[in-house]
This record gives sequence, C-alpha cells and structure tokens, in this order.
Amino acid sequence: THIEDMYNNSVKNVKMTVNYLTKIDLWMIQYCFIFQRQCLNFFKNYEFNLVYRYLHYFCTNILSNYYFTTIKDRLYTSSKNSFVYKSVQFSLKSIFIILIHLIAPILSFTSEEAWQYIHIKSPIESIFLSKWPENFLHKNFIKQERVDFFHNWLFFYEFKMTVLKIIDYFIRIKRINTISHGVLFILCKNFEFFIKLKNVCTELHYFLGVSKVFILYIEKYYSINNFFVEVKTSDNLRCCRCWSYFVSFSSFSNNFVSTRLTAM
Repeated sequence: THIEDMYNNSVKNVKMTVNYLTKIDLWMIQYCFIFQRQCLNFFKNYEFNLVYRYLHYFCTNILSNYYFTTIKDRLYTSSKNSFVYKSVQFSLKSIFIILIHLIAPILSFTSEEAWQYIHIKSPIESIFLSKWPENFLHKNFIKQERVDFFHNWLFFYEFKMTVLKIIDYFIRIKRINTISHGVLFILCKNFEFFIKLKNVCTELHYFLGVSKVFILYIEKYYSINNFFVEVKTSDNLRCCRCWSYFVSFSSFSNNFVSTRLTAM
C-alpha cells in the first residue's frame, strides 16, 4: 500500500537515520527484526504452517490495525522535509524489505517483483541472491532499552486500545464530532506511567489520531486506574487538507492549510 511513499529513501543511509527515528517507528522496526528471527527459526525447523500464521497475524493485526492507523496522518499530511515524515518513510522501507524476504519462499514471484521495483540500480539482481536483513538497531540500543522493548510495545498497544474506547464514548455522547476534533487531557496517577507517556509526548497525538494531547501528573485524585482521560473540543481551525486542527495556517487557494503542509 505504501511502496510509493517510502521509495525515495535509501537503505544505504540506515546508520545515519537510526538516531533520528521517532520512538514509535523505532519500536516497530525492532519488533520486525524480532519477528524475522522467530520466522527464521520456523523455517529451520520446517514449520512452514507457523510461518504462514505468524505472517498473517503480523500483517493483519500489528501492521494494519495498529501501526498503519498510527502513521497515516504523518505519512500523507506532513512535509516531505520534516523529521516525522522521513522517520515513517524509513520505517516503512525497513519493514517492507523484511517482509519480502520472509514471503520469498512462499510467494516467490511476488517477492521478486517487489525486489526488482525497489532495487532498480542494485548490484544484487534477485532477492534470492540477497542476504537476510541484519538488525542494525541492535548496536544502537543500549542494554536496558532492549530489555524494556516488549514492555513498552505492549504498554502502548494496550494504552491506545483503552483510550480509543474512551474517545469513541465521547463521540457517541456528542462531546466531540470526530477523533481528530478532540483535545485529550491525560491525568496520570502513577508517576512511572506518567514518565512513559512523557517520553513520547510529541508523538502521542499522531499515535492516537487526535488534535492535541496534554499529559499531567496528579498524585491525589480518585481513580482505580493509573490514568484518567478528559476530552474537549479543539478551538483551532481545521485544515482542509488533513482535517486536523491547528493554530498556524497559511492561505492556499482560498482555503486554510496547516503550515506543516506548506513548509515543503
């Protein structure tokens, strides 16, 4: 689906771009390398049925339902020169290369056609002559980050599912019109929970698909959960291109367009 969007990025620049990836993109690429390692073990043990099941689950649940819904706003509405666009573009290409290698023994013609498309000038003529993608993140991750990786992944996956249910409730009671119209106030009772969200605070509105997110640590408030979510309607104008709500706009064809789109 997103081949054209990641086509301009070069795999040769991998080591240069690792430090400039967003947290969510970084975790997704690391997840893919762990997934690749698991599938390779299945291949070695001739458990091809498990390879198929894992690939189906990964593409349907992890990529489509989780990651793609998170990145589509950044991918289609951010400036091509912006940090967030380059990060997601690089992430997609890394994921794509891992996937076509994994499906090569199963869908040989499909994977070969994809390889020829993205490696027109590559000295490696066929995907079947190439090596398995190496985990370039391994050396860039400190030991503690590798240990915390799955905890962070599961944490944000569960967090997103919970918050989306809350947002859906506010839409049904007409508090907000659409998910992009909402401004979220996340009140954290647990300090560790607050720090985890604070570390990705600049990415949370992309992650949740809302207009803006505010994270507050309030130690004393009544709640049986680690956090409480309040939603209000954004007071800003809506961009006619991405339908998100922003403070800064530029005039474009007599319409309001977010400055993040015109800063090309």
